[in-house]
Amino acid sequence: MDHIPLNFSISLGSYSATYAAICLLLATVCVVTRIVTGQRSNLNSEDVSKPKDVPVVPYFVPWLGSAISFGLRFQDFLAGAQSVLNVPVKIN
Repeated sequence: MDHIPLNFSISLGSYSATYAAICLLLATVCVVTRIVTGQRSNLNSEDVSKPKDVPVVPYFVPWLGSAISFGLRFQDFLAGAQSVLNVPVKIN
């Protein structure tokens, strides 16, 4: 059998990037976004003299947030948000 060389590169103008590098970059952005939003959702202090921020449900995809999860299964999403944030969630 002949050896078939595999070239997994994408030409981006004069630059060349591999699929693996692009996937790694996207995965890193998603993980960092999840960590930051997870920390942000836990920042509400116990000090009653300071106003509390509105809790944010942690998410992976920047700019989309939890829109996809909410759109596909909003009742499951709200139940999960209530358990993660420990706050009442209600839709009228």
